[in-house]
Amino acid sequence: MAPDDAPALYAALAGDEVGRYLGGPDLTSVEDARARIERVLRGPGTAAETWLNYTVRLLDSTVIGRVEATVRDGMAEVAWVLGEPWWGRGYVLESARWLVDRLAEERGPIDIWATVHPDNAASRAIMSRLGMVEQSPPYEYELGSWDPGDLVYAYAPARSARNGLAG
Repeated sequence: MAPDDAPALYAALAGDEVGRYLGGPDLTSVEDARARIERVLRGPGTAAETWLNYTVRLLDSTVIGRVEATVRDGMAEVAWVLGEPWWGRGYVLESARWLVDRLAEERGPIDIWATVHPDNAASRAIMSRLGMVEQSPPYEYELGSWDPGDLVYAYAPARSARNGLAG
């Protein structure tokens, strides 16, 4: 992600449907997009946590959304937001799979968590296709995106590796 991505990212995520399960619009203006990008590029301000934020682009460089991960304590909390015009075309799954694969390549076995509004059937299907399984909220991790009533999904190769199981 770069501050120059702000206009295109805002344009991609400006639809009302994008914020349906987020409690409101993902971004409210180009300035809001730029401020968010600048904030995530500064990082969390603690060495115990790493923020990974990527702009999702098509091969022709069209910006269609973003994916992100917060990494700490042997786990990563992941999220993705793509613009409505690109839903149902496989881009969400491809973007989410890219993020999960990148985490595995860079971090080795790592527990991966995500939260989702219970009515967001499309994101729940993506999580299932990634091999994530619905779980109780993890008590050993604080999930920053969890709101009361959200469902929690996990892909836990680190836990499987510690127990001698395949991921």
